[in-house]
Amino acid sequence: MNEKLFKHDVPKMPEGYYSGDKPNPNLRAFVEAHLKEKPYDPETDDYDVPAFDKPIETTKATAIYNMHTYWSKKPHDAIRQYIRHYTKPGDLVLDSFCGSGGTALAALMEDRKAIAIDLSPAATFITAGYCTPLSYEFCSRAIEDFLSEWKKRCEWSYEIICPQCKKNGYVENVIHSDRYECLKCLKIQAIYDLTERELCPTCGDKISVRKNRRIDMVPIIISLKCEHCGYHEKTKDPNVIRDYERRTMKIIKMLSTMELPHVPIPKARVSTGRMKTTGTGHIDELYYPRSLYCMAQTG
Repeated sequence: MNEKLFKHDVPKMPEGYYSGDKPNPNLRAFVEAHLKEKPYDPETDDYDVPAFDKPIETTKATAIYNMHTYWSKKPHDAIRQYIRHYTKPGDLVLDSFCGSGGTALAALMEDRKAIAIDLSPAATFITAGYCTPLSYEFCSRAIEDFLSEWKKRCEWSYEIICPQCKKNGYVENVIHSDRYECLKCLKIQAIYDLTERELCPTCGDKISVRKNRRIDMVPIIISLKCEHCGYHEKTKDPNVIRDYERRTMKIIKMLSTMELPHVPIPKARVSTGRMKTTGTGHIDELYYPRSLYCMAQTG
């Protein structure tokens, strides 16, 4: 979909602000400009800071930390304490493995300047997002516009019949389960419903994920919320599940008429983990139909 969701154009990132795996053409000029402001003189430099030896009390339960997931991410409030201890306002802080940009953000919040480098284009992109100031009014307006447009295009795909009042409620989340064929009685059983010993409820034979044949994946429990009657429960109601599957098939049919990118997953990752067992080879195959449909509508 090429239609714009926002009334205002997204501000374009200046050339060289982040550049993935390519050298940043503005880096030398940036450092030279900083040296003019704070020149370094080895004869007068008296930098002598003792090791940081205080306990740090912080939390990951902050809006900034939760804004984007990243591996081995550290709370920016903790990093700020190191920045304050080892540097002075106006100093230049370098993080050559910046990840999601916690150090760069902490440095800017402490009135320092920062250089953030990472081999991953995703890392530098996320860092740029963290460190680019936006007004509250702009963000609020953009979010409202996006949600309004999303409701017009996608809200119907999460509707489902409420088992209590029979009006439309909404799917909050769904638990899916792999199903395997029992080698003894040939019944197809959902792994989620098995006992701790993974015994077939029909014949008592053990079902092994490695030995038994995987048939498919099906919805088992649906968390449903209805604004009409107040129903808000997790349910295994077969009628609700059938309604969910019927609507899912409608979405799959719609997806078949849309032009979607079919990007291969790097071979080094296909050979490991769940993607190997399910035969997943393309990025779009990692998403359930509703998520894929909504991304195609709002991307």
